[in-house]
Amino acid sequence: MLVFAQTGSGRSEIERLGERHRQLNVTASHYELWLDALCEALAQHDPQFSPGLEQSWRDTMRMGIEVMTLSPPSDA
Repeated sequence: MLVFAQTGSGRSEIERLGERHRQLNVTASHYELWLDALCEALAQHDPQFSPGLEQSWRDTMRMGIEVMTLSPPSDA
């Protein structure tokens, strides 16, 4: 998801992951819980973690989450 956020490449893989998540009944609220847990883990283990860095992580991860939740899987 980091590479996708930086370059836009890997979109088809993220779409496939989103399709798999739909099959497993992963909902938007699950992604928010996951993102909260990720940020909590980062805060616990990165001494340089800051509110600004947290926002950057959230913004970056949401780019991929948006693709997984809003974009239909490609047929290719």
